[in-house]
Amino acid sequence: MFRRLIKNRKQVYYILIELILIIVGVLCAIAVENSRQEARERTTELNYLRSIKASVEADTSMLKREIQKCFQKQKAGKTFLELISTGKVVDPTEFEALTQSVLMGIDPFYSTAIFEDIRASGNLQIIINDDLRTQIINYYLTVAHLSQIQSQQRDDLSYNRTMLDVLTFDEFTFEALDQKDLIARMRQDKEVVEYLGRLEKTAYTQHASLLFTCLPKSLDLLDAINTELERRE
Repeated sequence: MFRRLIKNRKQVYYILIELILIIVGVLCAIAVENSRQEARERTTELNYLRSIKASVEADTSMLKREIQKCFQKQKAGKTFLELISTGKVVDPTEFEALTQSVLMGIDPFYSTAIFEDIRASGNLQIIINDDLRTQIINYYLTVAHLSQIQSQQRDDLSYNRTMLDVLTFDEFTFEALDQKDLIARMRQDKEVVEYLGRLEKTAYTQHASLLFTCLPKSLDLLDAINTELERRE
């Protein structure tokens, strides 16, 4: 009986060892899988950051172009009002450039597809830097808010109908641009004069929002992303 008890104890001992080994093996497998999952998420995070960086770089380039166009449009509106009130004549090349500036469209288009994809997939939390994640979210919230405001100004800043109606097709295509005749017609059209006065203010407002709000935020976000990528790569 004593021998049987010893034998049973040995069997229990071996069973316990096997159970411990199985548990250790399972825990090791879970740890390895968690490590692999963490590595996949960090790779995904870096890819997201690189994609967002490319989008913000595109936004920054676009903003610089639109800021310059706003300045040109504001200046053109002011100059046209001066020509209408004074009857002054400028160089034909300058007048054509002024007309192009008044007509050209200003319609900032932001690259939001990557951010929308990340948000829709619920993967924003993959970005482990809380401050950077918050900065990214705030940037795109600002973009969405300003886009809504800017869309309300689109009629004044992009091929305004009042201005288009006063031009003949040849003038619109710059095939035949008679400065004195066009200025005379503009002077007689009250809506055109009112539009030019409004344009100067609208272009200034757009210029200010892009220069002092959007552009600084895009540059700050680029710096933050570059710092994070340099730290992690």
